[in-house]
Amino acid sequence: MAVIFLLQVAFLGAIVMEKTNLPVVLSMLAFIGVSIVIAWRNITRHTHDHLWQDIWLVGYVAFGAVLTYWLSTITGTVIAVGVVGVAASFLPSLIKKAWVRSAPSAIYCGAFVGMTSPAVLPGYTFILLAGAAAGLLLVASKNIFNGYGGKLGTIAFGGVFLVVLLIEWLWH
Repeated sequence: MAVIFLLQVAFLGAIVMEKTNLPVVLSMLAFIGVSIVIAWRNITRHTHDHLWQDIWLVGYVAFGAVLTYWLSTITGTVIAVGVVGVAASFLPSLIKKAWVRSAPSAIYCGAFVGMTSPAVLPGYTFILLAGAAAGLLLVASKNIFNGYGGKLGTIAFGGVFLVVLLIEWLWH
C-alpha cells in the first residue's frame, strides 16, 4: 500500500516539476491518500495460496510489455497497445483454462509498460525487467482498488519507475 502511495507521490512530483501548480497537485495527493486509506480498510486480504497464479500474472505482464514494445516499433505505440489489449481480451474465450482467466488485465497492464519510450528504457531487457516489476506490483495489489480506474496504468508506471531508479542507482 505504501508503495502505491509513493509511486503516486513520484508521479505527482514529476508534474510539479513540469507544471508547478502546487495547490492542485497537493489536493490530488490528499485525495489519493484518503482513497488509499479507505481502500485499505475495505479490502479482503490477499493470501499467497495460489503461487502459480501469481507467477502466471507476472509472466503475463512481462509478455504484454515486450510484445507491445516490439509492436510499437512496427505500428506505433497507440496501435500496438490497442492490438495487444484487444487480442488479450479474447484469450479466455479461446483457451478455456483457469490459468488464462486473469490474462487479459495482466497483459493489458504490460501493454502500458510497453508504451515506454526507448529514450527512457532502451531495449527489451529493460522492458522485460519493468514488466516483471509491474507484475510483482500487480500481484501485491491484487485485492486493492478493484473497480477504481487507473490501477493498471499506475502499476505500469510503478514498474517502469522502479527499473529507471535501479538503472540510475547502478550506473550513476
